[in-house]
Amino acid sequence: MNRIIRCLAIAFIANVAVPIASADDTAPTPEQLGAAKVAFNESNALYKAGKLVEAIAKLEESYRLSRNAILLANIARIYDKIGQKDKVLFYYRKFLRDAPANAPLRDEASKRVTELQDEVVLVPVEPDPDPPPAKPVGKYSKDDFKHQVIDSVQPNKTIDVIAFVPEDSGFTVTLFYRGTGDETFVAEPMRWEDKVLVGRIPAAKVVGNWIQYYVEVRDREANLVTRAGKATSPNLVNVEQPVTVVTTRPAEDPLLAQPAAPREPIRPGKWIASVGAVGLIAGAVVFYARAKQQHDLIEIDAASCGKPPCREFDAAYAQDVESRGILYDRLFKASLVVGVGVGALSGYLWYRDLNRKQEHAEVSIAVTPTFGDGYLGAAMAARF
Repeated sequence: MNRIIRCLAIAFIANVAVPIASADDTAPTPEQLGAAKVAFNESNALYKAGKLVEAIAKLEESYRLSRNAILLANIARIYDKIGQKDKVLFYYRKFLRDAPANAPLRDEASKRVTELQDEVVLVPVEPDPDPPPAKPVGKYSKDDFKHQVIDSVQPNKTIDVIAFVPEDSGFTVTLFYRGTGDETFVAEPMRWEDKVLVGRIPAAKVVGNWIQYYVEVRDREANLVTRAGKATSPNLVNVEQPVTVVTTRPAEDPLLAQPAAPREPIRPGKWIASVGAVGLIAGAVVFYARAKQQHDLIEIDAASCGKPPCREFDAAYAQDVESRGILYDRLFKASLVVGVGVGALSGYLWYRDLNRKQEHAEVSIAVTPTFGDGYLGAAMAARF
């Protein structure tokens, strides 16, 4: 495998340094060479990952863009690795024909062609049994034949291969094509349409990674005048593959799948009410204690000198203590009532929150004040 990767590296250097002319003698543009480099790097990565068929497709795309014949040898070597000997013979022959005389791998390609040419038999193409009628013969040569090269096509769409010869040349022009995986070429006579010759490749054949075709021009005596490509080195048309975007959907969380509950001020409200109720009830307890203290002060004052009446009654002092006692008593009662009310509200909010979390749970909450000898408070109970 490392040997083939080194071969790919040679092709990349040649691809950048020595652009090869295309079938219509037009040198690849810088944009095409840049795209060819990208396709070459992708092929190298696919090859290292063991995806040989995909690597071949990328090499073919790189060759289509750059017309670098070194890439043909790379394609042949990978086909040899996967055991498709007919493809090996085809690409090595095309490499030997198109590559420069001093190209690397030429000796290896010649040796492999010699080994395979007796082993692989290319099936000849049957001639068209019903050729189109000949035109009147004029004085024309191969230079009068023009062909529009096709580089890439969309999948599952009919391909129109277009050529031109003078109408009075008497030339017969035939299109030969085969699709991905086909062993033999299909002959299709090219017919006149609006002063050009058109040969159609049906949409059913435009599948896979590529289409191969060549065009032959013959005179009335069936002598070969010229051709664009041939059976051993046809034109290679890349079938563009549609880009499929695959999105993965994460596993649904049953909790996340539920609709979000409306935001209600229950949670902060229940805590505010709870703290307020506790504070008010605690204040009521404090006020009760202070009121009781004022009551006790009057009793202590009356009995402090012995059995009453033992001294003159101090009305101002008694009135002051009594006023404070009445004030604390009122504050106690107000705090108690309000605290019980806020406690009831807190219990309701707690009930709402628990009921929202556990729809089927039964919750009962009760809040009640408690009184006794020397103490005052409240009790809250919940039943789940």
